[in-house]
Amino acid sequence: MVLNVRSGVYQEQVDLLPVAGSSTTNTITIQPETGSATDVRLEFPTSNTGSNFVMRLNGIDFLRLRRLTLASSGLDASYRSVMAMRGCVENLLLQENVLSGYAVNSGSLSYALVVADDAMTTNLQVTGNTFGTGDMLSISIVPATHCLPGRGSGGNIVNNPTGYSGFSLTYHAAPQLDSNTISCTSYGLDINNCPDTLRVRKNKIALTGSYYGIQLQSCSSNQFYPGLVANNFVTAATAPGYGIYLTSSSYQNVIHNSVAIPGSSTSGYAFYVTGDQRSTL
Repeated sequence: MVLNVRSGVYQEQVDLLPVAGSSTTNTITIQPETGSATDVRLEFPTSNTGSNFVMRLNGIDFLRLRRLTLASSGLDASYRSVMAMRGCVENLLLQENVLSGYAVNSGSLSYALVVADDAMTTNLQVTGNTFGTGDMLSISIVPATHCLPGRGSGGNIVNNPTGYSGFSLTYHAAPQLDSNTISCTSYGLDINNCPDTLRVRKNKIALTGSYYGIQLQSCSSNQFYPGLVANNFVTAATAPGYGIYLTSSSYQNVIHNSVAIPGSSTSGYAFYVTGDQRSTL
């Protein structure tokens, strides 16, 4: 099923529920009629914790969202998420969309452009999207109890030079983050408790502040299928900072990366590892 949306600005809050009969061969696609993300804009003035979303994926599976512009509008300064996921969301593709939120530098999920802290996801693909200025945490996907495979992010642009971070993933099995371009203040790629064969490759990260370009925390692979952090380029505008930071992780191959940390601060490191076991550098 393909839903072609007429050009225009829609001031709506959309809650997408499961669709009977959807499957790998019967997917649901929502896209602009013209094929251009600049022609369809969905915005909503989110204002409280119960309705903190412009679009919510509420247990819907086999969804393809392509070339849509989604924005959190209004004057509220506390709840400004754009896309939320709830329940079990499987086989989701976010492709070439444009998302923007509220200008703030914070660690709160209330400002995340995409948040899935109350969801279990599998086969999530995020490719070619633009996450604009004004967001805090561009992608925060935190399934509470389950680790399921099949999560990929590639070719996205995070243009968030005054905001907090780019991608934050927790409790994901074998995530892949490839060829993303990220500008933010504190955390470029923040990867926590992600087991199995993770892949972090060819990302370009520019920190406008300090802290962590790529952080792996409690990410454990194995000797037969190690994780890979390779061919990434990380810069930081100020010191102290950490280009690549590994803590309590194991069996990670960290190779062929380039890191530039300015200044003479003794608390800044291009590469820092602690509590690591059997990784290859």
